[in-house]
Amino acid sequence: MCELKYWIALSCAPGVGSGYFFRLVNAFGSPREAWRAHGKHLQDVFSGNQCLLTRFTRWRACTDPDRLLDELRSSGVEAVTFEDSRYPRFLKDIASPPPVLYCIGTLPGQTDVCVSVVGTRRPTPYGLRCAAGIASRLAKAGFCVVSGMALGIDSCAHRVALDSGGRTVAVLGCGPDVVYPRQHRALYDRITRAGAVVSEYYPGTLPLPARFPARNRIISGMSVTTVVVQAGIKSGALITARFAAEQGRTVYVVPGDIYCRASAGTNRLLYDGATPVVDVEQLLMEIYSTLEAWQMPRPVPPVHQDVAGSLQATPGEAARRVLSAVRKGGSTVDSIARMAQVDVSSVLSELMFLELEGKVMRYPSGAFGAIPE
Repeated sequence: MCELKYWIALSCAPGVGSGYFFRLVNAFGSPREAWRAHGKHLQDVFSGNQCLLTRFTRWRACTDPDRLLDELRSSGVEAVTFEDSRYPRFLKDIASPPPVLYCIGTLPGQTDVCVSVVGTRRPTPYGLRCAAGIASRLAKAGFCVVSGMALGIDSCAHRVALDSGGRTVAVLGCGPDVVYPRQHRALYDRITRAGAVVSEYYPGTLPLPARFPARNRIISGMSVTTVVVQAGIKSGALITARFAAEQGRTVYVVPGDIYCRASAGTNRLLYDGATPVVDVEQLLMEIYSTLEAWQMPRPVPPVHQDVAGSLQATPGEAARRVLSAVRKGGSTVDSIARMAQVDVSSVLSELMFLELEGKVMRYPSGAFGAIPE
């Protein structure tokens, strides 16, 4: 615990980042000794960057590592260092792993398998339907769904993973105790109870735009593969895809309408060689093949029962059954599925669609209700 305060203090120093953090530790043997270092050896590590060295020494002079640790403890946030056994295994392999992860909730274990599902903040109904179908199938197969808790595809992936009985991790571009966007307070609370919210930023750090591209390398870095559902030509999801490719992970992309701006970025990824998602079950089989190639076991599905004797219904029939069940008092996904005699994954998709059409609303508790006509 005594060493932890130096991990925190050193990683929080302005301008140090992952690169200089590990240079300092390698040069002096530990964060404690790097924090205490002076003289020519310290100058050598900063390679003549006098401006950065000055910033570091000023930060060190006015920063008390004990105070940082005390503040962390009082915030309810846990710090997981690069050397901690709980640190995500695949994240250690990337070019610039965060020295410290700040976490609320429970990180995936070393035998858990994560898949990132990301996309635009302004999805079409088609994009949301695809995100719901993919996240639901992954969660029910035992994968932990990782995303960024942004509006649109990200939040859809988190919600559906939770609704399907699975686990999810949200990687934030701010402190882990800062709910961003604010309207995701209920979702944030659900994620911390059935997964984790993580960040490389110390508690209280504000969500500045420059911090979000960096967090995308963590989303892809925690995962065996990344699925980009829908993304415009300037979407941050494309940054996640680029990081995934650089990290040696397969990037899967959902094809989109060539006349839809929300799919312009994803279609460009396909043109550049990303792997298309042509079927959710096929996607699952390909991820299993990746695990076999890496000599990793398949994840264990959560204990979950679909509706016995569920009827196969066309999308129109399923929507009518789901809406009827909600109007008759069905409020949870399981109760709606039982009443509608529709499988859970279809229920999740239809509820998402009905929300967009203004026929169903989701309460902060996660329950559903019908909107009066």
